[in-house]
Amino acid sequence: MDAASYAYEYCLGDGHRAPTCIAQSAAAEAGDFLRSVRWSPDGNALAAVSDSGALEIHDMSGIVEAYYGGQEVASEIGPPALSVPHASGVLAYSWYPHMQSQAPETCCIVESSRDHPVQLRDTKSGRVRASYPAFDDKDGLMSASALDFSGQQQHFLAGYDACLARFDVMRPGLPLVQRGLSPSRRSRDGMKGLVSCVAQRAGVAACATFAGHLGLRSADLEDIASWQVPVEYRGAGVTDLRWASDVVVWAAQRRAKYLVAWDVRDLRSPVMAVERPARGRQRLAIDCDRTGRHLVAGTEDGSVLFYDTKAEMCQVSVVADDVVAAVAAHPYYPILATASDDEGKPVEKDVPLRLESIDCWRLYDIRPWDVMVEVICTAMAPPPENPFAVDYAYFDRITVEERVVVTGAVLEFLRRVYLRHYFFSDIVMADIKKLQKLHFRDINTLREYQQSIVFREQTT
Repeated sequence: MDAASYAYEYCLGDGHRAPTCIAQSAAAEAGDFLRSVRWSPDGNALAAVSDSGALEIHDMSGIVEAYYGGQEVASEIGPPALSVPHASGVLAYSWYPHMQSQAPETCCIVESSRDHPVQLRDTKSGRVRASYPAFDDKDGLMSASALDFSGQQQHFLAGYDACLARFDVMRPGLPLVQRGLSPSRRSRDGMKGLVSCVAQRAGVAACATFAGHLGLRSADLEDIASWQVPVEYRGAGVTDLRWASDVVVWAAQRRAKYLVAWDVRDLRSPVMAVERPARGRQRLAIDCDRTGRHLVAGTEDGSVLFYDTKAEMCQVSVVADDVVAAVAAHPYYPILATASDDEGKPVEKDVPLRLESIDCWRLYDIRPWDVMVEVICTAMAPPPENPFAVDYAYFDRITVEERVVVTGAVLEFLRRVYLRHYFFSDIVMADIKKLQKLHFRDINTLREYQQSIVFREQTT
């Protein structure tokens, strides 16, 4: 199958059967594919973002109505009713929760792209209705990396680099509330890194970062709780969050073997973990069906995973030949939208490696070691627990004088790495403590040696 989007009918529970494809779109142009898909709140439209940077709106009303009426469903998803190109790509988007296709004034979506504020876009005409900028402490315009509307309210949440902001869609301009994820960049409290996803439910916002931190925030963005994925389930950053109920939230990660769920009433350990190997660095989306009982997830081998959280049963159905990068469950009917792509297929060796740290270096505080971490975690499967592991055997092969200089230089580098608050920061701190002991031990050895030389010179 070529890169395309599909609509499947599925049946879960005791009468589970393999999903049946009821419609599919025409194959995308060579080299292009859909990165994500999302149903509109009324279930009559589908928003999709392509790798080329276009935001597409597909009219699915004919297919949904035919399915609901028991009639024959058209086998082809037509071309997008609206396609808005973005030169710098779409970072995040979220449908207006009151959207109804019969009311054009409600047909809108918030979106963000690089070097632009969050914008409210009309999904009928494509024009921008309003803008919602946010600025950092140096008055620089920030680009939102995650967006989510608050249930049936008119407020939406935007995630930035170590920062969250809440906007009122009816009041364009600056955010109502803007707060950092931690007291300071050097503080060990709170969350660290670029916000990768946000999800709101029952007045609580769950958010996560590419550094592997997760947190809960109140309506005014006050910190409720912060935690990290346990080491045994940890990957290379959280990429997706979904609420299964008012108290259970699921998290998906890059380069991780498991999908993990927590009960927000007790965050000491996960309540569920489902095996879904993800060896690559791309996002593989997850979603929950309309009941919240079933978790749906795309995989790298072209299948879709259905997990029944009540019966604790997992069923896998092959739906494509390529990576299923996006899945979206219909808000009312058992219809699943998917997007498959060929990003996981072998590429020519002269094609440059695409890294998020390189793409975002103009927007965020990207350092060389950020690029190194992404390259190492991308090239190795599974990713190492610590990309900057110290070779202690090397220090035994050099002289004391050289060791003092080298350990001092390594300590300074590890200090900078630790302040980035990666998912392996605890391991880095252990190396720092060990190197400090070695460093000061060698300094004392040299000091004692020098004092002995001075003493011998004075006595002769």
